[in-house]
Amino acid sequence: MMFYVLNGSPRKNHNTAKILNSAMEGVRSLVSDAEFRWIHVYDYSYSGCVSCYGCKRIGGTYYGRCAKRDSITGLLEDISQGDALLIGSPVFFHDLPGQLRNFWSVFCTRISSMDKRTLRLRRSASLSPSSIR
Repeated sequence: MMFYVLNGSPRKNHNTAKILNSAMEGVRSLVSDAEFRWIHVYDYSYSGCVSCYGCKRIGGTYYGRCAKRDSITGLLEDISQGDALLIGSPVFFHDLPGQLRNFWSVFCTRISSMDKRTLRLRRSASLSPSSIR
């Protein structure tokens, strides 16, 4: 099974990554054939959905896929064909970091316009570190 691990933190090896690593250990203990691919959203250059509706025009050139071409174009297709998605995010001002919010915007728009018969991704989990003092 292919699991995509989405790290929404600008810090690749800090609290969010530690929590994601713990989640991966738990998955490995339950799923013997688990494979993981890390995605650090801050390694990619992209922007959020611009509502061009190219992905929603039935019969259009880009129907079911984002009309914008950037560094996550192929990545979105890969994730949609994975078995599960683990999402880790720090909390900035009671919200997701901007880069992760942009990624999520494009990803959700992409998924909503896909032919559901070809969509393989069925499960996701969201994790977030927090500190209370």
